[in-house]
Amino acid sequence: MRRARLGWIPLTVAALAMGAGAACFPGFAVTSGGGDGGASSSGASSSGASSGATSSGGASSGGTSSGATSSGGTSSGTASSGGASSGGASSGGFADGGGGYVPPGTFAYVFSSGDPSATATFSHGFVMDLTEVTVAGFTNWVNAGEPLPNDGQSLDPGGPYASQMYWQAAWNTNAQSEDFKAITGNCTQAQDLVSLGSVVTLLSPTYGSTPTTLPINCVNWYQAAAYCAYVGERLPTQAEWQYEAVGRSHEYTYPWGDAPTPTDCSYSIWVGDGGTSGYDGCGFPLPVGSAPKGASIDGVQDLEGSLEEWIWDAFSYSDNTPWPTDYAGTPEDAGASDGRDVRGGSWISPVSSLQSIEPANEGQTGVFTNLGFRCVKTVP
Repeated sequence: MRRARLGWIPLTVAALAMGAGAACFPGFAVTSGGGDGGASSSGASSSGASSGATSSGGASSGGTSSGATSSGGTSSGTASSGGASSGGASSGGFADGGGGYVPPGTFAYVFSSGDPSATATFSHGFVMDLTEVTVAGFTNWVNAGEPLPNDGQSLDPGGPYASQMYWQAAWNTNAQSEDFKAITGNCTQAQDLVSLGSVVTLLSPTYGSTPTTLPINCVNWYQAAAYCAYVGERLPTQAEWQYEAVGRSHEYTYPWGDAPTPTDCSYSIWVGDGGTSGYDGCGFPLPVGSAPKGASIDGVQDLEGSLEEWIWDAFSYSDNTPWPTDYAGTPEDAGASDGRDVRGGSWISPVSSLQSIEPANEGQTGVFTNLGFRCVKTVP
């Protein structure tokens, strides 16, 4: 289910032959970002990058999940401050392309277009991955045995969300789904603007594709949370994501500013170039950072376009409570029955869906070809 969109219509995914991608997981330094003077696009690849999603072999049969769902029960206990990941989570470093530092501050936010604005404050800084998690990074987690945190383990140890963000053993089954390998079944194409044309590009999961700098898609919320924990990070809250996407106190329309509205693929990987002949005007999949002009003021790439991104928060249509300082999101046990927040437009989004304030939602077990994630880390 989606808010502020026309809805998703699941389609059968066309088979795209996919070979085994080489796994690599280099370390990167934190960047200071572009400050308030403009976007910094450190490490961004050329805007003319080829999609390169070629096959070296036959399609993987992938063992798709039969749709195991979470029992939905949330633990009433407090988060453990210890407990290492069962797979030995990294104590530092940032996923794939490094991180952009986002300082503490206050900004004006809205729940959705047309809503009145309110203000939210962060007493902490955080580092946000400069790119969405790539095939290379996610493959590293898979090759490590898909390790999961311990039950009750805090996902923000020492941070403002230490007691609110913690792993639950009830999530383990869904976190071990293999849907990200499937070319049919649960990883379905998503369509949200039928008026653009009758031609729809059907894509497969990017897992196993080359180049391995493609963003990983077809990953459910539980796997995204587990991966972030493995690299010593966590999923961003919706407040953190929006804070960065609007340029902090600048309150921009887009991550790169109030203008220009994208007309091609240099600012965002979206329908692109008018989109009148189909849904994939920019040629997704493209390597992360392929739209360098769209970087945020802290150098964060692809916040709008490429893939929509999983957010930590449970989603609720009815919860419009003002965000307190260091807002951790709607509690799972507060009547939120609408899945998890997702943010950012994707490669099939019209330009109206690329605005930084637009929220959406998806069930935690959902896997889609236009949905991925990135991670953040609290900086006290």
